[in-house]
Amino acid sequence: MSKLAIPYIRMSTTEQLKGHSLQRQTDAINKYALENNMSVDWTTNYIDIGKSAFKGKHLTKEAGLGRLLGAAQAGAIPEGTVLLIESLDRLSRLEVKRALALVLSILDYGIEIHTIGLAEKSIYTNETKEGDLIIAIILLSRANNESKMKQSRLQDSWANKRKIALEQKKPITKVIPAWLYVENEKFEVHEDRVKIVKRIFEYKINGIGKEKTSKIFNEENIDTWGVGKKKAEYW
Repeated sequence: MSKLAIPYIRMSTTEQLKGHSLQRQTDAINKYALENNMSVDWTTNYIDIGKSAFKGKHLTKEAGLGRLLGAAQAGAIPEGTVLLIESLDRLSRLEVKRALALVLSILDYGIEIHTIGLAEKSIYTNETKEGDLIIAIILLSRANNESKMKQSRLQDSWANKRKIALEQKKPITKVIPAWLYVENEKFEVHEDRVKIVKRIFEYKINGIGKEKTSKIFNEENIDTWGVGKKKAEYW
């Protein structure tokens, strides 16, 4: 009789969907299950796309791992079920004590954890000895440290961009208010749009809401702002 397995897949950003992360994790889970006589229940849909394991976004009740933990707590996942993941850092990049507590809580529900990635193959159960958890602690600590380093580098990068922006008056991002535009690395003003912005504020001060304001602009055939799919047909 085949053993029941449930998969968990996570990616920190939606940009990773453009690569091979989802397919790689899916293929690895199916391959491992086939080789080890396991039946994978994909209907559980424990998948988190764009959920940071460093910030714990995947642990909310609506997230994939959050729902998995809720099901385990409710007794909806039979003891002896195998949780298949690529690596422990898919489960957590939290500070090591919290990450280990998360792993141990899953094991306490009688769920086995099998890490099946090419660089990380391990089996953890509620009978795993403390000494054998040292590897898990090292891996979880490394994952947390990697995320901390990435965060620090990103913060330093943005700090440097802000410094350049202040000193050289250069934009640091393409995301700017719609009444501005960039030309020769400098902000320029759409004068006609500034007039619209001033009208919006004046209407607001005089108690005219956004619905009425939109109606006025549409009746005046004032063009909306935006490019391509981001350009609305009406205000």
